Parts: sequence; C-alpha cells; structure tokens
Amino acid sequence: MPVGKLAKIGVWEDGAFIGVLIFGCGTGGVQKIGEKLETGKFGTAELSRIAMGSHVAPVSRIIRIALMLLTRAQPGLRLIVTYADPAAGHHGGVYQAGGWIYAGRSSKDHVYRDAAGVDHHSMRTSATGWKMLNGKMTRVVRTGDCTKIPLEPKHRYLMPLDDEMRAKVELLRKPSPKPAKTRP
Repeated sequence: MPVGKLAKIGVWEDGAFIGVLIFGCGTGGVQKIGEKLETGKFGTAELSRIAMGSHVAPVSRIIRIALMLLTRAQPGLRLIVTYADPAAGHHGGVYQAGGWIYAGRSSKDHVYRDAAGVDHHSMRTSATGWKMLNGKMTRVVRTGDCTKIPLEPKHRYLMPLDDEMRAKVELLRKPSPKPAKTRP
C-alpha cells in the first residue's frame, strides 16, 4: 500500500451498513517491524481501526474476510500488524480467535494533557507550537503548556500472509495475554 493511503472496508449485514475496518501504512513502529522481517517497502500494513455497531457475525470472521479482500487488492502485502489497547480494556481476544500471533508489547508512548484536560498525541505537539504535518506547517499544542502523561504499552499482534512470513513471525511468538479480571 502506498504511503499515506488507507484501505477502508465496509461491513454489511442483511443489507445494512454496520461498520468499517481501516488498514493503513502504519506508524514508524509498524514499518520497523516490516524492515526487521524484510517485507519490502510496501509489504506491511496496519489494521488501525475496527468500528462497528451491532452485528451478528463474529468480529474474527469479519476481519478474516477483510484480509481476503485487502490481499486481493494489494497482492504485495506480506504482513498485517495491529494493536489492542489494555488501557481501554482490550487484550486482543478477537485477534487470538482469528489466529493472529501475539508478539509482545509496543514501545512506551505518552500523550500531552493541556490545561482544559484534553489529551494530545505526541505526534501532534511540539516545543514551539508549530509542526510540519502532511507537508504543511501547522499550529499544534505546545508541549510546555501541557503535562506529559505516560501510556501503557499496547499488545501487538501479527498476521503473516504467506508461508515464508509465517515462519519468520513464529519466531516472535509470545504467550497471549488473558482478559483482565472483572470485579463482581
């Protein structure tokens, strides 16, 4: 997938739109994984969003169908990376059900919280209040006006799309996380 492009795959049940899965080129971390596993310049993509309303089909099945559609449209893809956010109560159960390989946690990250209590991603802040975004100098939140808040690293899952990539990714496999215990 060319840099900056998104693949948006809509999901319908009984003729009604219920949501979308969005794939993209991913962050620097996703691209580093692709480089490490030698997927080629456009061989790695990220499943960056699953947004669905009420549905009947299991999410793991919906993801599997979306992957089939994506690989038909982008035959050079060899690896899909996705993340589950434990801070949001996710451990990656839908990925485990779909046969994804758990590869540990992401790198540490943080957000900047402004005086109004709004969190800003570290990529959309700067010391000067200006940053180059999408090729254009843009006003952003100044880091000096915010409090730096550490984020819990996310769970990383990998889906190899060919046998050679599967063999490489299997070497990264770690025990999958369990769901957080809920209180009665």
